[in-house]
Amino acid sequence: MNIRECCFKTVPESGRKLVWEVTYQCSYSCDYCFQAQKRSHSPIRILGESDLLKICKLLPLFNIEDVLITGGEILFIEESLSVICRELVEMQLPFSFSTASLFNERFLQKLASLSPRAINISFDPCIITRENHHKKEYEAVKILLDLAQSRDIQVKITGVVHKSNISSYADYLDEINELIVNYSCLTAVYITNPYDIGYIKKDIQTSKAKQAVVVAQTASIENERIKLINFPLHNNCLQKCPAGRIVNIDPAGNVYPCHLLANLSNDDFFKIGNMIHDKVENIIDRLNDFTKQIDDAILECKDNTIKCGTCRKKSICGGGCIAEGMSAGNMVELRLFCKKIPYPNKNIHRIASTFTYNMTLFSSHLHDLTQKEELEIKNYVQNNLSKKQHDLAHSFDHTLAVVGTARDIAKLTGANLRVATVSAYFHDYSPRRKLLYESHATESAEQATSFLRSHGYDEQEIEQVYDCIARCTYGAADVGLIPETPEAKCVHDADLLDAIGARGVARVFAFGSAHKCETLGIVEWDIDNPPKEVMSLVGPDPSPIYHFFSKLLWVKDRMVTEVGKQMAKKRHEFLIDFLRNYQEETVLWSNLHKDNDSYCDL
Repeated sequence: MNIRECCFKTVPESGRKLVWEVTYQCSYSCDYCFQAQKRSHSPIRILGESDLLKICKLLPLFNIEDVLITGGEILFIEESLSVICRELVEMQLPFSFSTASLFNERFLQKLASLSPRAINISFDPCIITRENHHKKEYEAVKILLDLAQSRDIQVKITGVVHKSNISSYADYLDEINELIVNYSCLTAVYITNPYDIGYIKKDIQTSKAKQAVVVAQTASIENERIKLINFPLHNNCLQKCPAGRIVNIDPAGNVYPCHLLANLSNDDFFKIGNMIHDKVENIIDRLNDFTKQIDDAILECKDNTIKCGTCRKKSICGGGCIAEGMSAGNMVELRLFCKKIPYPNKNIHRIASTFTYNMTLFSSHLHDLTQKEELEIKNYVQNNLSKKQHDLAHSFDHTLAVVGTARDIAKLTGANLRVATVSAYFHDYSPRRKLLYESHATESAEQATSFLRSHGYDEQEIEQVYDCIARCTYGAADVGLIPETPEAKCVHDADLLDAIGARGVARVFAFGSAHKCETLGIVEWDIDNPPKEVMSLVGPDPSPIYHFFSKLLWVKDRMVTEVGKQMAKKRHEFLIDFLRNYQEETVLWSNLHKDNDSYCDL
């Protein structure tokens, strides 16, 4: 049975692969560069020689077995490459390069002299208006292959199929097949739909019908060295999601559990630590924890997906389609999908980009729900919440609190009470699951859409409710879903306000208990100048107290209404007072526990 690679990269059978972006510097300005967005928001930088060597020496602690050195464009840091490679050779760590400098034969000779295991290059189908350039590029590829063949260096090609070049794909396949026949060093050609994450240019993917043509044309070649990537409706069983097994280090030494996750617009969301400044054991612990939670989450999702349960390949499928969901830019609504499980048509980004708030759509008598409408929604949500395995922190008690606060804020800000109230009732309709991030929000939005449509609500009103729910969670902003309408802002602030203050304290311990945290936790950090700890993205934090320092102490900074900011200030002060009292009461216990490993006399 064929288990297909995802995300371009093979992963060592044991250990990890490092994708090391040593620089963002580049002057090629390719439309389809994977790091384009990140580079546009980040300063051009490269670590000094001592820091580069420090990172190299730490790699065995991470169980790194293979290193891919990439950029930006590594041509611009030629001297630094020599420093890194000499150290890796001495450590007997295999490494590869990724470069776009096909026309610089001197530089390619330099790369080959450093004895890499492989050189990865980009070579796309021909854009008709640039036919002469493509011919020159094809000849440059052959020169590189001649060089690699003579030195026993593997070459891997990535070809991006997009709207501007798909018409020449058949000719491209002939070119690729000819190269494979003539060069044994060409070990793999990855044909991919362009990822949404990382690219500046939008709307570059081909239609589903044309993707099917690409799949059929590729299959007709019958060459195992040609691999299709990111064609989700045509995928075979996939390897395990490589997040955590493919580690990314950026030019500043920041560590991420995957090179895809490093290219989000908010680069702090998935950051696990910094190789130069942080304790290596802390980074490793976070990385191991992330990997385990990803594995557990995918296993749980497969167990809860009916079509997975009936699939004969379930035992060998690693759920790597999750990685393809990430590659498609959908960081919120990730779920399993393959040939047998079609990906849902609902597209949150489409709604977000096309929706325009218009207060005049709703006449004055529709500005709030009628008593009958609200009772109908309230009973529906309450009855179904009891069947959906919500934890105590996200029970109907939480729903009512959010409804009440959202309505208070809406009245003070002039927002539409009708939309804000419906959105608040449905905002946590679907329970949180391990997989992944904030998927429960879009699932809740879909359930609200289904209910409202079946009860005759206006389509524009339904879209506005969907938009409110999808943007209301704490993590939505981290993946670019910021509340924009007055109603979305009301529900967003109301939901977050219930995470702090006295109710927030009660809820965090209820959540920790429901998700089997083994300890309440100890306040180990400076309360007056708290560090921002890394919050778990696929499961609970280690303890409720830890969660204060990974999330709750920063909730007040996420408020988007002036009313919410004022309410959050008071509730935040309660958190601080609670932590001080908690710390004081646990000092004796924690000291005895450290000294005697016993607290039976307390």
